[in-house]
Amino acid sequence: MVVRVKVRIKAGKEIEETVAAVNSYFETEEPEIILPLALAARLGVPFREESEEIYRTLGGPAVVFRSPRRVRVEVVTPDRKSPLVECRASVSEIWDEVVLSDKLTDRFGIVILKPGRGLWRFADEGVQKLRKSEKPEYWR
Repeated sequence: MVVRVKVRIKAGKEIEETVAAVNSYFETEEPEIILPLALAARLGVPFREESEEIYRTLGGPAVVFRSPRRVRVEVVTPDRKSPLVECRASVSEIWDEVVLSDKLTDRFGIVILKPGRGLWRFADEGVQKLRKSEKPEYWR
């Protein structure tokens, strides 16, 4: 099972709540979020084909397009929200889930406790606090 969290993404005046996969293998220099093309379009997040980059993934190379626009993201749970983090946005025509980079995950203070069971918590919560992964949300 993958740890997934509910996020609120703000791009200009547009706001969407969705579910994002927490992926520690998605290593970046700064906080970054991958947006599926359908979600990027709904949020009005632009990209240019000349901004193409190849990302190494466990499944092989993947093409993403860097957006010139940054977005603001927060993790939302029934009892609290994370800090709002401004981050780089990249758009994927292939991936149909939102994905959080390692640096963005760190900024949210997400600690993965049992990835096979989808359990996590915020770093400032007691060791007894277990949060359950959200069900995946696909953007096609």
